[in-house]
Amino acid sequence: MQAFEAFMDDLERVIRSAGDSGRGVLVGGDFNTRSPTWDPAVSNRRGELLERWAASCGVSLHNDGCTATCVRAQGSSVVDLTWSTPSLTPTVQQWRVLTERETLSDHLYITYEIRGPRRVKSGDGGGHARWNWRKFNAECFRESLDTCLAWGPTGEDQTTLAGLAAWVERTMTQACDAAAPRARTKSSNQEPRRLTRDRRAASGPHHDIEAEYRASKRRLRDSIKAAKAKAWEDLVGSVESNPWGIPYKLVLGRLRTASRGLTENLDSETLGRLLTALFPRGEGSVPVSQEDRSWNEG
Repeated sequence: MQAFEAFMDDLERVIRSAGDSGRGVLVGGDFNTRSPTWDPAVSNRRGELLERWAASCGVSLHNDGCTATCVRAQGSSVVDLTWSTPSLTPTVQQWRVLTERETLSDHLYITYEIRGPRRVKSGDGGGHARWNWRKFNAECFRESLDTCLAWGPTGEDQTTLAGLAAWVERTMTQACDAAAPRARTKSSNQEPRRLTRDRRAASGPHHDIEAEYRASKRRLRDSIKAAKAKAWEDLVGSVESNPWGIPYKLVLGRLRTASRGLTENLDSETLGRLLTALFPRGEGSVPVSQEDRSWNEG
């Protein structure tokens, strides 16, 4: 138990050190502890110590409190936990245990997404963020504020007036992001409106010329298709009247190529010498009969 408490103290120092530098921390692992907060089945001394540690650090738990993360023959338990500091809590979304995925281990896979808050460009709406208050969730807003206030400002955010003001602004922004989606700014519609105005301005003489060009192009394409279909019908119809004509040559690949073949360019004497050399005549060239031969496949 002393080793576990020492480990928790070291982890707390790391988390606070990261918080002093303005960084968020995400902690996940097999803590091998039991507590009704994340495991309704049973509790133990290590679970009580871990709950106190979480309260002192101000971290939030992302486990749903009912899905087992470790399944064994003796039973199931929730021992793999995921914690985050207040600055990261609103960004951790869709936390779930992959119960159907095979891991070749007693422990199951845990997956989640970290999504940063959407930034609003400085030129949009005068640089002020806006939220869709019709979809506002008061419970999420309160929970985000509670986690941020439990952690409190650290480092320069605590010692300087500007740092404290920045911390308050970040805290409120994170709480609003957790409670409601960002609203579209008025300036986001300026680009579509400009394109609409340009389209209307182009509906003059130039627009008429472009429309005529497109219509002519479409008529030409239809004419080419009709001509190809007519040529094919004529080719098929010529099979009956001239069976040894173009259809026959097309099928056998007998249409003359653009250039004459090598043998067509040679004179008869040269061609004869080549054929005699390639296919000599005489007694030595008579094929040997294979009827009296016996094959030995051994």
